Amino acid sequence: MSAKRCKIHYRKLRRDNSQFPAETLSAKIRQALNTKKGNARIAESVKHRIADVPKADGYQRFLNDFHETDEYVFGDICLFSPGQMQALLQLSADPTHPTLDEVMKAWAIAESKAPAGHEYLHGIAYWLAIGDHFYQIQHVTLQAKSMEDT
Repeated sequence: MSAKRCKIHYRKLRRDNSQFPAETLSAKIRQALNTKKGNARIAESVKHRIADVPKADGYQRFLNDFHETDEYVFGDICLFSPGQMQALLQLSADPTHPTLDEVMKAWAIAESKAPAGHEYLHGIAYWLAIGDHFYQIQHVTLQAKSMEDT
């Protein structure tokens, strides 16, 4: 199994100025997910869980998968840009006895749209809210500060 380093960010909701309601952060997230928007709860419709990214035209992030209990809520946030192209590297086999021209040849690079009904993801961040504690496994394109802005 391979290993990869990651940053886990931690935040705690401070209540020392009586600015926040008595319910915990995780309870308020559950309440938001269970709020009705139109005919469905926000939790029941992906389109209700998509938001534009401030100061990043064309980018959107959405709460994709999540799980809630009476004690905690966790899930993932995805970042994408509808219709954006993705760079592709076309791999080719190296000949067994290459000529100088074959050695100097580069692999082809092209751009392609995602297949119909799909979008390319730019990043996924995983998070957990338990009580007033919030943990996020950060992705390079979904920094901890962006979660605070959500």
